[in-house]
Amino acid sequence: MNPQAKILNDVIESQSPALYSLLSKRGKSLFFPAKGIMSQAKEAKEAADSNLNATIGIAQDADGPLGFSSLRRFISDELSGAEIFNYSSSYGNQKLRELWRQRIIELTPSLKDKVFSMPLVTAGLTHGLYITCQLFLDAGETIVLPDKIWGNYRLMIQTNHKANIVSFPFFKNQHFHQQAFETCIHEQAEKTGQVRLILNFPNNPTGYSPSPQEAKNIIKSLLKVAEQGARLLVILDEAYFGLFFKQDIYKYSLFSELADLHENITAVKLCGSTKEFFAWGFRIGFITFANKLASKSSPNSPKLFYDALEKKAAGNLRASVSNCSTLSQSMLTRLLSESSYKEDFKKNYDILEVRLKEVQRVLQNKDYEKFFIAYPYNSGYFMLVKLQGELALKAETVRTMLLEKHKVGVIATSESDIRIAFSCIEKQHIAKVFQALYSVCQDLSS
Repeated sequence: MNPQAKILNDVIESQSPALYSLLSKRGKSLFFPAKGIMSQAKEAKEAADSNLNATIGIAQDADGPLGFSSLRRFISDELSGAEIFNYSSSYGNQKLRELWRQRIIELTPSLKDKVFSMPLVTAGLTHGLYITCQLFLDAGETIVLPDKIWGNYRLMIQTNHKANIVSFPFFKNQHFHQQAFETCIHEQAEKTGQVRLILNFPNNPTGYSPSPQEAKNIIKSLLKVAEQGARLLVILDEAYFGLFFKQDIYKYSLFSELADLHENITAVKLCGSTKEFFAWGFRIGFITFANKLASKSSPNSPKLFYDALEKKAAGNLRASVSNCSTLSQSMLTRLLSESSYKEDFKKNYDILEVRLKEVQRVLQNKDYEKFFIAYPYNSGYFMLVKLQGELALKAETVRTMLLEKHKVGVIATSESDIRIAFSCIEKQHIAKVFQALYSVCQDLSS
């Protein structure tokens, strides 16, 4: 093991033995080079004559990077050449990290007085999940998920990391299945003494977020397992955070509840600009860590601890994509420094809320229940329907016929379930989608 990784491991283990035990073999071996190209270039940037700094592999002159003027003309003159063409730190733009941390606190005010890491910039939320799996998941280990999941979890966890998924039923009587969730995490704790799980709210594919009471029950279950001695890694996939369209929803991040809940609980928050800022192609996400430290040998202990975790995550990023898009980061930094984005968010939020309400109105048609019913939905981009009826229609068959006969596109997520993204269907077309679905089911049943 590299000595630099050993130093980081010692810091982490001394402050949180629980978190250290959750690190994967790769996670324990990761580090950010103390005297690598990036750190040496940083020193040179601060101390060298700007005309004599021969450290970074870019082409520049006295005016800055030699970016193509033919590219520059597509981008606002408000951004400097450095904000467009230069490399970024593997940790991400420092100003952007600070602004995103402020935003996290603004959206969940109870985080204001809690200790957690500085968000690390990732190349989208998927990349944040990849880094988390690299840090905390070995081949053959198990991660807990509901039975309604984003399909990329399987590719990431099972195919890429050779780990296992254990599922619990997501719903019971149109609500989060608390008993199944609690049973599942207790079983995992009894088997290995560790629990790794992903909580995805608002959920993809169902578009469901828990009520305040359900959120409280989830936290209570996690605390119970931690108090019994198990070590827990709770990954919070909050890609659609803020898109809550009903009143009875827990509208804050569970990250705040978990940040200082118990020494045996490590929380990882994954979020980003993709959905929150409707900037899908920017590929900018954030990964943030929280853990109630078992030992605080000095007032500086939390800083040392989170610095060590960030170095491991940044080392993984450095070794994979090196750094994230400077242009996207620069644009988001500028945007977060203003307040106009809040108006833009509200405008798009209102559009999606109208569409969700239109879905609700359309599904009041009781005839549809002969062939399909909706799982609970109240947030995000999606809703999910379950095919039902005497003939047990297959989702893939229905999906294919919808496309061929009615030119309607949907996603079959299982043998019985079909996901419909109301986010990308204008209000006036929503009824047509469900009418076509009903027509296909009727044709296949006759």
